[in-house]
Amino acid sequence: MGKDKISLAFDKWKKRVSNGYIKAVCKPCWEMKYCPYGSLVENFPIGDFGNDETCRIFGHTCPVFYVAEPFTETKEMRNISRNIPMATKLKVVRRDRYLCALCKRTISDEEINYDHIIPWSKGGATTESNLRVLCADCNRKRGNEFEAEYLIVNVQEAQYSPLTLEVTQIRDLLSLFSVAYVLQEIFGDLSKDVFCKIIRSDDVETDEFMYTLIERIHNVFGETPFFIKTKRKETILRYRWGLVDGRVHSIYETCKKYHVTEEYFCEQEDLLLRQIGFIVNKKALDKNTYYDIKVDTDEIRDRVKEILSVMDNLS
Repeated sequence: MGKDKISLAFDKWKKRVSNGYIKAVCKPCWEMKYCPYGSLVENFPIGDFGNDETCRIFGHTCPVFYVAEPFTETKEMRNISRNIPMATKLKVVRRDRYLCALCKRTISDEEINYDHIIPWSKGGATTESNLRVLCADCNRKRGNEFEAEYLIVNVQEAQYSPLTLEVTQIRDLLSLFSVAYVLQEIFGDLSKDVFCKIIRSDDVETDEFMYTLIERIHNVFGETPFFIKTKRKETILRYRWGLVDGRVHSIYETCKKYHVTEEYFCEQEDLLLRQIGFIVNKKALDKNTYYDIKVDTDEIRDRVKEILSVMDNLS
């Protein structure tokens, strides 16, 4: 029986390793700001999008999940301790002033939880810079959200810090996207001048910025290949944003139609928003409100036509 792709890639990899070691790969690549395997990672096959074993920057299956310890670690890795020295605890408490790093609530000595920002299980060091004070509730809630909170999803995020979106801003984006869809329906394309006149706020620069955002979303949906390589995921996003039937749908409606969970859909929408430089503020998010966001497309269509008729009369 022939070897699988991973085994073959590993065989090639071993031949190229110098002296059998990559010295002390004891920190994750996102902390070191580079891939410790360098060009060696290119021997490994491109993974499926969303697979936990796939490198989020290069797309290859990361060797760290398959390479035996002698090839990736030295004794330095084994010497990293999870135990926090008392001197370090005191420094962290003084620095954080007995305030929970997440909810900012004052906590007592009995309630203090010392949290590894980069989890110890993922190579995070037990140092003052990698520790923070959390209350018991926030420590329990944090769970396995480290990746969503700290890791970048696509290469664009290595070049800028995404802005945080609240639920109301997501509703505004959906409404503006619906306005753009109606204008394209009427004129065949999206004119910056007309779009800005339709949405006209108190500030011209804000109008132009909103046009830029909507244009980015249109460009993302129009990319070939689509940024999500699974057709089903692409379809559910298009349906939600009104590109299937001209109507913006709530997450509840979308999930019911395509028989997927809200969590599954939100992963895809999160990726879409990250493409244009935004992340959803999940900590301040009321999930039910987010899932139920609706845009009355008929009302928007009537309003756009009304404004256009006034513009025609004035010209």
